[in-house]
Amino acid sequence: MSEKINVVDELKAVTRKTAAAIHEYLRSISLPDQDKPILIAGIIIALEDKDFRETYQGIGRANKFVKDFIEAIENSIANFSGIKESDKEGILVSFNFVKQNKNLNEEENDTIVLKELTQTIEETIYTLAKEYPSYDVIAEFYDEFTKYSSSDQQSLGIVLTPHHIAEFMSSLLDVKEDDTIVDICCGSGSLLLTAEASDGSVGNNKVLGVELNNRMMALCVSNMIIRNIDAHLWLGSSWKEDILAEVKAYKPTKMILNPPYSQDGYPELGFVKKGLDLLEKGGKAVVIVPMACAINQKADWKKLKKEILSSHKLLGTFSMPDQLFYPVGTVTIVMVFEAGTPNDKNETFFGYLKDDGFEITRTEGRKDVNNKWSNIRNEMISLYENKENLAGKSALANINEKVEWACEAYMETDYSNITDEDFITIIKNDLIAGIKEEI
Repeated sequence: MSEKINVVDELKAVTRKTAAAIHEYLRSISLPDQDKPILIAGIIIALEDKDFRETYQGIGRANKFVKDFIEAIENSIANFSGIKESDKEGILVSFNFVKQNKNLNEEENDTIVLKELTQTIEETIYTLAKEYPSYDVIAEFYDEFTKYSSSDQQSLGIVLTPHHIAEFMSSLLDVKEDDTIVDICCGSGSLLLTAEASDGSVGNNKVLGVELNNRMMALCVSNMIIRNIDAHLWLGSSWKEDILAEVKAYKPTKMILNPPYSQDGYPELGFVKKGLDLLEKGGKAVVIVPMACAINQKADWKKLKKEILSSHKLLGTFSMPDQLFYPVGTVTIVMVFEAGTPNDKNETFFGYLKDDGFEITRTEGRKDVNNKWSNIRNEMISLYENKENLAGKSALANINEKVEWACEAYMETDYSNITDEDFITIIKNDLIAGIKEEI
């Protein structure tokens, strides 16, 4: 485990250094924030075209370079069989700004701006992604890259599930070689890639992804192309019945999901139900959603919970750290379901994972400074697999749609570990939850 941690730390160090340098460069040429991640995706996709990769460094004129660059993107996407032709057109539109941005096409001191960027990406992120296919180097790069942006991650549509939590969710998913994995809100594909690699080998599984935003789909396609993943992707809404029918035809057996939060008319548990209904009987789903999905007592939330429990079994939930998505302030919970079997009298496991060992650092956000996560993770998974009831850590209970689906409602308190700060935090959270309930 220590060797893996060292590799991850090294990869993060490289991505931080590269992201800082590229951000500064793109800032100097006034490239809009929303175009920055798409440009990186375009470079990665273009480099997958062998002819372009082998010849681009010899191109001397900017107009010729941009022409070949766009053709390389078109060729790579054309050769990617995992998406419809009509959807490919929607993705290609995302790269129109490259032709229109004069700063990218500028020749400076006998160099071409876009060419210099392409070479930098090839020597760093592209190479690392090839060398470490089981680790989502690209997602880490985007995560670091957007921290330097004047806009926050949400404005770019990129709020990544922290890597250690994505791995935790994938462990709970228990992916086997013959599983087909689906994410109906796949974004950049990071969760799908983590789940796909969780059985120890990259490329064993078929993956299915649905994404509404064409820019995010461009990122996802770049991730799938560079790893040669057997992916089938749909550009569109995961609430469209024709898309869901096509996904269901692939008979997915596992789902991993972090749905959009706080979208009017599209509740998070609605996405969960849509995904669960796609799975083969006995399939498993692991999702991360706002805590409100577990504790909200409004009628429409109860209705959704009842609909889910009438067809699917809630195996367990894990209350996550309050600052997991720092600096975004959403409190979340991980839920594990078995598809196709009504919950009935099933005894659900509840885990209290409010402390993952990570600390907020001044320069690197949340970080496992003292390497605590591995032991915390292993203990929590052991409690879950053995369905243990441990004071301060876990609980077991029979539930329905009328009760809370969070450990806090059932767990016996371990008073020996409570501090004054814990007490204040609990009171504040209860007050905030009460106020939200009244809104």
